[in-house]
Amino acid sequence: MKRRSTAIATLIVAPALLVLAIVPAPPAALAARQAPAPAVAAAAQSTPTPSPPVPPGMVLLDGVELNVDTPFLPGARFGATEPDNAIQVAAAIERTGLYREFSITAAPFGTSPPTEALPPAEPGGAKAYRSALFAFRQQQGADPQPGPVVTLFGQKVAGAVSVVDLHVGGLEPRPVAIAEWVVEAGERLWIVRASQALSAAEVVGERKISLPLLLEGTVVTSPDPRLPSTSAAAAGAPPEPALAAESADQASRSVANDLPNPPWWNGETCDFTHYWLGSAGTASYALGAVYRNLTACGPRPGSGGVWVEFFPGARQQLEWQCPELSKRFLYLAYGIEPYGANGSQVVWNYGGDQLEKISNGTAGIAPQPDDVLSYGSTSTWGHTSVVSVSNVDASGNGEITVIEQNASLDGDAVLQVRNWEVRPSWTYVSGWLHDPSFKGRLVLVLLIRRFTPTASPEAILEDTPTPEG
Repeated sequence: MKRRSTAIATLIVAPALLVLAIVPAPPAALAARQAPAPAVAAAAQSTPTPSPPVPPGMVLLDGVELNVDTPFLPGARFGATEPDNAIQVAAAIERTGLYREFSITAAPFGTSPPTEALPPAEPGGAKAYRSALFAFRQQQGADPQPGPVVTLFGQKVAGAVSVVDLHVGGLEPRPVAIAEWVVEAGERLWIVRASQALSAAEVVGERKISLPLLLEGTVVTSPDPRLPSTSAAAAGAPPEPALAAESADQASRSVANDLPNPPWWNGETCDFTHYWLGSAGTASYALGAVYRNLTACGPRPGSGGVWVEFFPGARQQLEWQCPELSKRFLYLAYGIEPYGANGSQVVWNYGGDQLEKISNGTAGIAPQPDDVLSYGSTSTWGHTSVVSVSNVDASGNGEITVIEQNASLDGDAVLQVRNWEVRPSWTYVSGWLHDPSFKGRLVLVLLIRRFTPTASPEAILEDTPTPEG
């Protein structure tokens, strides 16, 4: 059969578009990159009106306004993923003292939440989701117990409480209580979670854990949960072709293109032929982000669940899930063979000595290019990405850019760093893998033009423990 043409990233190299920088870049370079010169004098004189701050407890998720009132985190401010992100999660996180997190995950009908070990959401599917979460916590070694009843979208919903050991601070896991609820509203299933690290007294004593009492009276409401899903709309439309005039912030990044093309790929880009045949005719394509010749691929969310081996006998990976990208990078950059790990486990399941594990928030240490992050310990699968750019000052403040799959539309995301802690708007980064020999590399920043195929991505499962990814 004649091979169908793949999505090809065509590099547009011109003197005006070719930029050399040293990573990590100095703060001055970051400021210059973030403040392009105005096109006309009138534009320079205008001052944009700042957006009003979002009130505590309010957040926009998957196109739906949510209001959270809970004594667990009173007055907390929520952050969320972008409306077109395949991951639709909003969260408020308390990082000082005991770790606390209150999160809401939206799963539009017909899609699987990329951070969860769950099938596509469907009408009447709340009970199946509750059963799957119960079974997952048991698999983690927990003994789920009945949890508090809360009010979600006008419905009284009973939850379950589990205590599991998770990475929420430090190199060693610690016991965390997790309360979970699932409810159907507005052509979506909603997963609501509240998590809290156990205190020393709760760990060593016989005292009943405090989390259920802190959640009594919790209410989540929405003016209209029936509004159309922004993430589902974006999933059905691959990203628009990038224009040469896009800023460097929006461009894909590469470091000398020094990594080889994956030798197992069958097809010029994104294993097109293998994926096309394995998915019964769904096209794969480059999302846009490229780092050291590592290409973020889609569709996003993935379609069908196409397994691939990096070499004969290797642990299989699911294209194009987030762990596949991180493990592809680890194999091509370091020769580290794929191991069993979902997104939140990529760092902590690594058993070699070539890379070191860094706990998020370690003073004096910020992620560097080539570092591999793990996110979302309290979710069932979580997320992972590879750092492509780091701009963090001597006080531990700045930002990093990551390349990722099954999440952002372009495969690029910028994460804030505050006081040496990476702080995504929607989840908790537990840590990262770091190459101790990293001394900084010459970065070639290139703007690209993407060719976008006509494809209609559908949801597929994340990198599952059985068979392991």
